[in-house]
Amino acid sequence: MKWIERLRATLLKEGTEVVATESTNRFLITSYFGRQQHPPLVLHLSEPELRTHLERIGTGAEPVFPYDSVMEAGYKLFLVHLDERIETRKPTETEIRLIGGQLETLSPEMGGS
Repeated sequence: MKWIERLRATLLKEGTEVVATESTNRFLITSYFGRQQHPPLVLHLSEPELRTHLERIGTGAEPVFPYDSVMEAGYKLFLVHLDERIETRKPTETEIRLIGGQLETLSPEMGGS
């Protein structure tokens, strides 16, 4: 299974509503853990971006997840970071992107689409 497909499955399993978009690199998140997101969030992320990111952060996550592979550790840490970005975003921040190796929330006027 591709990492991006696993991410979508994980989000759906956790009660997050993820609406398919025309682009395979975008997830529209209308609710997160059963809580409606007003306005909805758009997560921009491709499979190659996610794989590269997981490998990079997974290398540093080995002490936290010592029994997992680098990629699995990175995936678990990515989910923590995604949760932090969603839970701490401002109401005007409607997009999540990987920028400079970090997940960032953006308002449309800050460079989001």
